[in-house]
Amino acid sequence: GGLTAMKLLERDDDGAAAESLSGVALLCSVPPSGIARMSLRALRHTPLRAAKIIAGLAMKKCASDPALCREMFFDDAIDERAI
Repeated sequence: GGLTAMKLLERDDDGAAAESLSGVALLCSVPPSGIARMSLRALRHTPLRAAKIIAGLAMKKCASDPALCREMFFDDAIDERAI
């Protein structure tokens, strides 16, 4: 996934990979080491925000709660109808 695309772009000496991967989007690519440490740190430092992230993503509440979806993924400037 994300790591493969990043490595291809990193080793792109002649520009061929950049051209063929011109539409690639790396959305929250998880590192090979995982996110356990980061998750535990978030739970310790910002427990309410971490709980919202868990509810929104793992429990898929973002799909049915526009306010939670806005808070997690969008800026306040985005029109409500776009969410």
